[in-house]
Amino acid sequence: MTVRPAVFLSIVACVRGYTLNVPNLGSLNGGGDGTPARYENVAVFLGIPYAKPPIGDLRWQPPQPYGPWQSPRDATKFGQACIQPPGLAAGPFSEDCLTLNVATPQTQLSAQEKLPVMFWIYGGSYTQGAAAGYPIDALVAQSGHKVVVAAANYRLGYLGFAASAEIQARSHDGSAGNFGIQDQRLGMKWVQDHIAAFGGDGKRMTIFGESAGGSSVMNHLAAPRSGGLFQRAIIQSGTYMSGAQPFDHAQQDFGRLLKRTGCENLACLVEMKNTTVLECHDLEYWPAIDGVEFEASAGQLIQSGTYHKDVDVLLGSNRDEFALFSQIVPLHKYAKFSIDALLQPLAYDALLEFVVPDPFLHSAINSLYDPNGDYEYPVNLANYSIYWWKITRILTDGGGLGVFTKGDKGAYALGHCGARNLARSLKSGGTSKVFQYLFAGGQNLVGHGSEIGYAFGDVIDFSSEGDKQLATAMAKYWSNFAVTGNPNGDELQAWPEYDADTDKSLRLDQTFAVQDKFRSDACDFWDKHNIRRDPNEEWFTPGPKVSAASVIV
Repeated sequence: MTVRPAVFLSIVACVRGYTLNVPNLGSLNGGGDGTPARYENVAVFLGIPYAKPPIGDLRWQPPQPYGPWQSPRDATKFGQACIQPPGLAAGPFSEDCLTLNVATPQTQLSAQEKLPVMFWIYGGSYTQGAAAGYPIDALVAQSGHKVVVAAANYRLGYLGFAASAEIQARSHDGSAGNFGIQDQRLGMKWVQDHIAAFGGDGKRMTIFGESAGGSSVMNHLAAPRSGGLFQRAIIQSGTYMSGAQPFDHAQQDFGRLLKRTGCENLACLVEMKNTTVLECHDLEYWPAIDGVEFEASAGQLIQSGTYHKDVDVLLGSNRDEFALFSQIVPLHKYAKFSIDALLQPLAYDALLEFVVPDPFLHSAINSLYDPNGDYEYPVNLANYSIYWWKITRILTDGGGLGVFTKGDKGAYALGHCGARNLARSLKSGGTSKVFQYLFAGGQNLVGHGSEIGYAFGDVIDFSSEGDKQLATAMAKYWSNFAVTGNPNGDELQAWPEYDADTDKSLRLDQTFAVQDKFRSDACDFWDKHNIRRDPNEEWFTPGPKVSAASVIV
């Protein structure tokens, strides 16, 4: 699947304008009625600064509130996207990027009763993405105008997640490696404090995100400093790792950054122009266990019961998560494996040996994923060989993008098995309401990120009636959950709460089937034989031919 660069709200001329006063901050001139919003009766306000530009001495520091702006402020254009390699998000790119967007029913601008709020966190492997790429106006419209939706930019890559002892010693609160997470939190705090001016209730907030955004949601569930900012959480395809990496791993990445830039220390990097540091975008960055934001990974904290148990959670994955990566990315920088669509037996055997180094497990895996056995494959293999499907499903269920941190119980894989284990951890940890889904609609290959447009209810983007109906239903499930903590209602197919004994999930496709123990044999196998790797081993070859627009982890 290729992720379409952001076109939503791309027209900045305003057919009908709205002037809104935000107490203690200033006034905004927003728009609606077709431009810049694509859905009727929705008002949008774009590019609202919530934090001071993290430049100069504020680089690699916790974000600082922006405060009042010069009024009136034009809110019909997006703010600039945060520094990142070109591809997934439309430019221009800048370090002065900490802005957010709000979409609200037009009637809420003068309504006394306030609506629940949904706060979106975008994905992009913690290195790419922007709030401008997501149709928040669609979700307002398809919810039946019963929610207000916001989305914020946050720092990415080396500027958002680089960590080292030097950074830690310099930062105002002793944190390091989590400045992007802190940006998200300050955006939530801004929404909590000021969304009433837009018709929203900041005390009824649902945070939701996909991929790295879903991983961020998991991190906020475990982060002590995020407590009280949200009451519900939606995690879409966000369990491909346990949330944060060990600090020594991050320190080694920082060493690579110094080497690539020719710097000897942090002071040199602070003075360096971001265009120079940008050449290091192919280095990996993730949140870090720094002892300030996180004492352990989110996965470990949730499994130990140390997290925000009072938050209702809806979570799930896509049927063929790893299909996105199997289609475009050489698997390993040393082995140079490429999962070709017409993968043949010898190449499959070589890939399996790399993915699962223990040869004594191969016979059991081949039996488990036998296309003539009980494991479910689609009728239409979409011109891909069965060997491609087997390795893609193995990577989806438990062998790919696994945990970074030792001590986790159960696999935090990208697909259904990772989602199932997080659901079980939440229920055993004390979370009252958990709902699990499997997205299986839209196309023959249901890869990573393919559910996003449906979750927002962006029916304008779909041509078939089946896709439009699925998108409308998903937007209602998501918004119902934000309003009541329960996705049910609006005459939708009943969605049961998750229970580890019955292991039920809702299949989100044209069937809307409640499925029992989906892939349970595979998930049980990976729980027993969880594949763990050296945290310093890189899984993917960046490669000049790989389109960044296609990768949205």
